[in-house]
Amino acid sequence: METKDRILQEALKLFAAKGYDGVSMRQIAAAVGIQAASLYSHYAGKESIFNAIIALSQERYAQTMQRLGFGPGPSPDPRSMLGLKEKDLQRISRELFLYLLKDETAAPLRRMLSSEQSRDSIAGKTYQSLYVDEVLESQTRVFEALIAAGEIRKGDPAVTALHFYAPFLLLLNRYDRKPEREAEALAAVEAHVSQFLRRYGKKAK
Repeated sequence: METKDRILQEALKLFAAKGYDGVSMRQIAAAVGIQAASLYSHYAGKESIFNAIIALSQERYAQTMQRLGFGPGPSPDPRSMLGLKEKDLQRISRELFLYLLKDETAAPLRRMLSSEQSRDSIAGKTYQSLYVDEVLESQTRVFEALIAAGEIRKGDPAVTALHFYAPFLLLLNRYDRKPEREAEALAAVEAHVSQFLRRYGKKAK
């Protein structure tokens, strides 16, 4: 593994354990096994390292989305959601849930940002951006398309997105760091998708 990659890996571990403000460049260098001065030859500072971790996480998320059939980019093309069956949406939801729960970059990053969300810091603002604002905006666009196509019953797409996404955050918090309950977690995700479609699907009364 290249030194730049090891820096990101060790910095993420430290951020997850101590929080963004609780980690110094000297601590990161020590974890990597290099001198602090050498660290600056790779990254300009702690914020630069943090931004590189965010970029890596977004790249891995985009790859996951592409593997699931949504094309390039971190946000799904609303057209790719048209015509999906319940079992398809359950499968996609399971895959994304497991990604956020277990991925070697996404999981510790989510935990760290979650612990920092109430702080007026770069980490706190990033949590709001990545896990709230951007997701809800993306899903609102998806539900606008699904409502227009008649696949989701008419209503406010932003509220519909909120109703779909909020339980995922709650379930992530409930089952985080509990690998022995993974099957239960995935069953809960599937049940949520099924009930959501009964409430909002085109066959809903």
